[in-house]
Amino acid sequence: MADIKILIADNQALTREGIKSLIGEIDGFEVIGEVESGMELPGEIGKLKPDLIIIDFQLPGYFSIDDIAAIYAGNPRAKVLVVSTSKNKDDILKAIGYGVNNYILKLCDKEEFINALYATARQERFFLW
Repeated sequence: MADIKILIADNQALTREGIKSLIGEIDGFEVIGEVESGMELPGEIGKLKPDLIIIDFQLPGYFSIDDIAAIYAGNPRAKVLVVSTSKNKDDILKAIGYGVNNYILKLCDKEEFINALYATARQERFFLW
């Protein structure tokens, strides 16, 4: 079976590197690209055709809930894992309303991240906040 191709969308280089490092330890997954802002996101999704997108939509000036809406508008069956610092119930409910089935906090541990990644790849729900 081919690796699950992942695109990471986060404005912080250190966060992207950490996520890539964790994913590099897991068989069956491959990071094929990364973006620093919502402006880059549609083009990279179109060019790279990722199987799964990891995004933090609560980064003012970089990513927003509108980016989540755009992902699902272009592909309603998209596999999206939100990895965010936001515990705000309204933000989480808004993301769910746009189609997000997988939401974890950046303060999660390695095992929780891996479980969320597998659940997202299988299109199962996974929430941890």
